[in-house]
Amino acid sequence: MKKIILSVLLAAALLFTSVACARGGGASGDTLTVIWDSAAFLYNFDEIGAAIDTAEAQLEQNIGSPTEEEKNLTRKQIENTRLMQEWAEEQGKTIKCVDWGWADTLTQKLSAAFFAKEGPDIVCGESQMPYFMDQGALEPFPDDLAAYIKQNISPLAYETMMDKDGKIYGVCLSPSNTILAWNKDILRSAKVDSGVIESGPSSWAEWESAMQKVADMNDPLHLPGGVYYGANNGGYLRVGALMNGVGGSYADEAGEPKIDTSANEEAFEFVRRTAELNSFNTSLKGTDSGYFSAFTGGNIAYIMDGVWAVQQNSGLSFEVGFSRVPGKEEGTTSNQLLGAAYMCVPTYSANKQLAFACLERMLQADIQQNIADGALRTPVLKSVYESDGYKEEHPLLYSFVAGIEEEDVPGLPPFVKALDLSGVWTAVGSCLSELTKSGNSQTVAQLLEKAQEGMMAAYEI
Repeated sequence: MKKIILSVLLAAALLFTSVACARGGGASGDTLTVIWDSAAFLYNFDEIGAAIDTAEAQLEQNIGSPTEEEKNLTRKQIENTRLMQEWAEEQGKTIKCVDWGWADTLTQKLSAAFFAKEGPDIVCGESQMPYFMDQGALEPFPDDLAAYIKQNISPLAYETMMDKDGKIYGVCLSPSNTILAWNKDILRSAKVDSGVIESGPSSWAEWESAMQKVADMNDPLHLPGGVYYGANNGGYLRVGALMNGVGGSYADEAGEPKIDTSANEEAFEFVRRTAELNSFNTSLKGTDSGYFSAFTGGNIAYIMDGVWAVQQNSGLSFEVGFSRVPGKEEGTTSNQLLGAAYMCVPTYSANKQLAFACLERMLQADIQQNIADGALRTPVLKSVYESDGYKEEHPLLYSFVAGIEEEDVPGLPPFVKALDLSGVWTAVGSCLSELTKSGNSQTVAQLLEKAQEGMMAAYEI
């Protein structure tokens, strides 16, 4: 629980994920409002910009006894906030935070803003943003900012989802790929091979074998874990990584839903088998917070997560290992973009110039260096993450960001022509629920066929 609360506390200021005007679509306002997802505490800039000792006292009140790593991360978020405060003052503006939620809640509010042509000057989202881009609701970045991004920023910050016809329509500060974390103490108790304990599994077979050994201990307090398979976007993302690992996807080459393929069947068979090893423990199927709490509590052996898991799982009572997620075949990987919240400027904005200037400020070296030094996410500025200092200080994080670029890691398909975008993903969620339900006699092929029907029903116009 301590680490979960910490992630809530620290996400907002490190990930200045979007900036909005208190009143868009009309005359330019004097207030820029920071929007972040509902999992983050939303500070206004005056509150978070308090003295470091005050912030650390607040940290101790919320999570007990913070580690030095946690205190350092708090300092970095304060430094970034002050930098953005200074920038806003130079523009004669004020910055505040508002919460527009995430997932369906965020999509609904964004849709209403675009329809009314009034709302944030900078909006954010993950797979929603290519949809709005395709609808012509987002402003292409100015040529000078686009040139800066293409020259200095990792392509994974924009190219995978927000690059269309040579124009950039969105950028994220710190995308992540999928990584594997494991509890070495549990694996030692299960007598897993020492090489797998120290370096991680090299294939699905090796990973499944290790999870089987944990299950064979018949200890209800120490389960294998594995992929989080909840019927929500946390589940979609992580299962999507396994699908990508065998050449599968949620969509075909035309971008339309296509889940009932042989490659996807392989991935879902793996999910079903590993779910069975956990005795269909309800805490591992309900919410991602319950699943990750089980890991930090020392109750499950494996989790798939983003690079932030390195910071969040430091200082636990047991030894933790990290690696890329293995693919089915030895030496391959399974990967998926996580946490890629794209910042975009709506076409209705009356403050486009200021909004783009704010985005440019967030991509500068001092802010990106603070993100790097906070060690919660990987930066996107090449001069920061390619530096010798970053490689030496954060070798593990560097290996993950390098892996993103090497492997051309995909994001979730945007399904830009969907009539009911949430309905498309609901069909996937239902499939995951049925897949991991104890005693379900339906084959994976049957479940995927049913999911395909549900996805297309929501997709077809």
